[in-house]
Amino acid sequence: MALSAIALEQPLIDSPVSLDNGETGWYPGLCLDKTAFTSAQPGTVFTFEYTINEASEGHSFTLCTNYSNTKLPDFDGTAGEKEMNLDVNEDGVYNYTITSETISLLNDNGAINYDNSVRICGEGVTITRAYLSVSDEESLAECPIDMTNNWWPGTEFGRGVITSAEAGWRIVMDYEVNSDEAAFSMTTNYGKTNIPGFIGSVEDGTRTNMPLSESGSYTYTITQEAIDKLPSSDFNGWDGSIRIIGQGFNITKLVLVRSVSGSSGITDVVADDNNNAPVEYYNLQGVKVINPSNGIYIRRQGSKVIKVMFK
Repeated sequence: MALSAIALEQPLIDSPVSLDNGETGWYPGLCLDKTAFTSAQPGTVFTFEYTINEASEGHSFTLCTNYSNTKLPDFDGTAGEKEMNLDVNEDGVYNYTITSETISLLNDNGAINYDNSVRICGEGVTITRAYLSVSDEESLAECPIDMTNNWWPGTEFGRGVITSAEAGWRIVMDYEVNSDEAAFSMTTNYGKTNIPGFIGSVEDGTRTNMPLSESGSYTYTITQEAIDKLPSSDFNGWDGSIRIIGQGFNITKLVLVRSVSGSSGITDVVADDNNNAPVEYYNLQGVKVINPSNGIYIRRQGSKVIKVMFK
């Protein structure tokens, strides 16, 4: 079986985290940046793998926010005083599907008391891996989008799309022009500030706009400056969104491409029927790598061949 279009694992932890029987297991627990969830598309699967701590008497966990007081919608846990814990007795894998309700809750600071984390809390288990399963190309909005006169609020997607990306990944926008005065800008800070790497030719207050003379496609290449600056409230003005604003056109496609321009797909990394085979890593050119550094690699173990990202 050759590797073709496959899912990409976006890791959320660098090393295993033990949730012990003490206070730290239940609070603060394992904290994950909530923007990874609020920037995901509904239907994205969050997976964490866990092992049982044999020395512990109890083995339980919950997936929550609001400083460990509110479980995420549709999490299976019903045990414990708060009726939000899931008891387990053996090593396993938990898959949680992010829904619109999940994203809505995490964006409601009144409901979660400004908790910026999604938390795995519990006792007697060790979280060995935690990751999102995402595709190489992900839609950022349902299209077509009418941009006839949409300088506010614009077409929005979470800034985590950029802050959790790698420099060189791309946001691609296909568009159809319907006016001689068509123009757009890519912004944060409620439309006041261009995101780093976007360069318009027409000054408009504190930002610049790019005129559009004919239908076509625009590619924004994510920069390290954008990744570094966008989390800062001094830069984003507490705006959690990236906003494409403008007039005189329709957006027909808006996607995140999780690859660097010019990189090729892998067709020669072949699965092995031996599922007990050791883990091997390959770069995007199909060359075996002993010690992967930051970047996207192919991970092969027996019949399972996936893309993973190291950060």
